[in-house]
Amino acid sequence: MSRYIYFFGEPTKKSGPSARLRTGLGGKGSALSVLMRAGFPVPRGFCIRADAYLRFIKHNSLDKAIEPILAEPGAPFFEEKGKKIQEIIRSSPIPPPIIQEITEAYRLLYEKLDEPRPATESHEKSEKGVAVRSSAEW
Repeated sequence: MSRYIYFFGEPTKKSGPSARLRTGLGGKGSALSVLMRAGFPVPRGFCIRADAYLRFIKHNSLDKAIEPILAEPGAPFFEEKGKKIQEIIRSSPIPPPIIQEITEAYRLLYEKLDEPRPATESHEKSEKGVAVRSSAEW
């Protein structure tokens, strides 16, 4: 079973300079995890791996729906094409395993937020987490 969620600071089995690409966390998520593991004050949160997006696309066969739109001639119509693609993506269901994992990650995140916070300037305000989109290369 694939894991789609990694909490900031959670160790991965992979390490080294290209680990962010191999784990699918992308640069931002990877950097936040490294900073948290090094003891820097990073808000608690998690990353949704790029694999989740790819699974979503495959689950709904969206590549078959998107490719003809992209193949339409006419560069001036990029905005129109983008709107069509957005509508297709927004109207497609997220696969249940991804929904379950994200839901569980939010539950765990809010459980963790009840823990005492470090006494640092960046944690004086009550932040509820951070959203990071994946920029991993596919």
